Amino acid sequence: VYILRSLSTGRHYIGECADLSDRIKRHQENMNKVFIIKIK
Repeated sequence: VYILRSLSTGRHYIGECADLSDRIKRHQENMNKVFIIKIK
């Protein structure tokens, strides 16, 4: 489980994955769509 904060918007996001480094890499490469729960 991870919680990320966007530096540009200040919003927080929570998700779950086995390998956070790989998850961030895939996100940056825009290789797939993910479901993210936005937390205010």
